[in-house]
Amino acid sequence: MACLGVIQAKKRAELMVTCLVTGGTRGAGRGMAIELGAAGATVYVTGRTTRASRSPLNRAETIEETAELVTRAGGQGIAVRCDHLVPSEVEALARRVEDEQDGRLDVLVDDTWGGDQWIEWKPLWEHNLLILGLGRRSEACRRRCCYKL
Repeated sequence: MACLGVIQAKKRAELMVTCLVTGGTRGAGRGMAIELGAAGATVYVTGRTTRASRSPLNRAETIEETAELVTRAGGQGIAVRCDHLVPSEVEALARRVEDEQDGRLDVLVDDTWGGDQWIEWKPLWEHNLLILGLGRRSEACRRRCCYKL
């Protein structure tokens, strides 16, 4: 049995998968980040809520907590505060990953949302339709900055 653990550890070390999980503070993003960590990946966890500064939603979960869960699961969790609607923050994130991982990003999980304040059960035409553009804007920003990795 000890031999199997050594083999699995070597396989994980050889894989050296680098992942970026956007919106990894809670929910599905957090779950995916932890599972990537369980597979031995280095996982950059991004979001707006940190221990030092909460997002406008004032939720308790933080990117640091998610990064710690990734590490406990067997990977390397790295918390990076990033608002994916701010191009300069996404550019800085892409530069950091590129510098720290020798230009390598293997997996990009896009789980940004940030639209909780617009969730109301009413007809679509009664909503503020700004929410429909948020995902497209944040994805376009990531595409420009991160897809080259």
